[in-house]
Amino acid sequence: MEGFSTVEIVVSTLLSVPVGILTSFLFWWVLARRLAPRVAWSTAIILPAETAMTGSDHDQPRIKIVNVGRRDAIDLQIAAQLRLPHQVDHIGSPMSIVDVPTSVPWLPRLRRRSFRYVRLCLNQVPENEQTRVALAGEESGLGTDMLDILQRWPGAAVRFYLFAYDSFSGARKIFVSPDYGLDRVVRGAFRPGPSLEAVPAPAAPESGSPTAITAAFPDRMTMQGRCGHCGSLYALDQRVPVLPSTAAEAGVPEFSVDEAEAGLP
Repeated sequence: MEGFSTVEIVVSTLLSVPVGILTSFLFWWVLARRLAPRVAWSTAIILPAETAMTGSDHDQPRIKIVNVGRRDAIDLQIAAQLRLPHQVDHIGSPMSIVDVPTSVPWLPRLRRRSFRYVRLCLNQVPENEQTRVALAGEESGLGTDMLDILQRWPGAAVRFYLFAYDSFSGARKIFVSPDYGLDRVVRGAFRPGPSLEAVPAPAAPESGSPTAITAAFPDRMTMQGRCGHCGSLYALDQRVPVLPSTAAEAGVPEFSVDEAEAGLP
C-alpha cells in the first residue's frame, strides 16, 4: 500500500486483532453480567407435609424462583421435563423425556428481588406421553405421585428451563435448573419471602409419646391465652380484678354458652 511500509501494516494488524478480541470479550462480559437477567433456583423441590395435603393441585411438587438481577425480568417462559432413565429401547435411547405442564408456563414480569412458585402438573401429562412411558417398560405408566415416580425409576429427575428478557437491555438468557432427583425432595415448605431455603416439616409425634398426649389433652394453663368464645372445653370464668363485675355468674359449663354482659358499676 502506498504511504505505508510493510512493518507498519504488520504492527497495525498485530495490534488490531487482540484489541478487537478484547473488546468483544468485554462486550460479552457486560452483556452476560450486567445487562442480562439473573434468576436463581431453589435447591430442593417441595412436597407439602402429609398433614397439609388438600386433595387439590396445590399438593403437586413445587420449586421456587427468585429474580436476583438488577432489574425486572420480563416475558418469562417456564418449561419442565421429567427425565426417566431405562434400558436401551428399540430406537436405541436410554432415557425417556416427558414434557410436564407447569402451573406458570408464562409470566409477563418478575420484579427485582421478587419470587414465584412453580408447580409441576403431573395430572395434566397428555395420554400419549403416558402411553410412551408404558411402552418404555413401565406398564403402570407415569402416574401423578412424584415420590412414587422417582422411586420406581432410579436416577429419574425433573429439570426446569426458563427463558427471560432483561427489562432494560432486552438481552435474553436461558436458565437451566439443577436436576431434582429423589435426594432433593423435601416435605415441608419454603421460607417466606425471597429466601430459597426449604424447611422440612416436623415429624408427627408417635402415638403414646408425651408430645402426642400433650397435644391431645392440653393443660388448663396453656388455654388461658386462648379465646373463651369458641366453645372450649376449658372455658375459664371471666374476671376483672380491678373493678367489681356487674355480670351474672358465667361459671364453667361443659360447652360455652352465651356470654354474660358486663359494664361499669
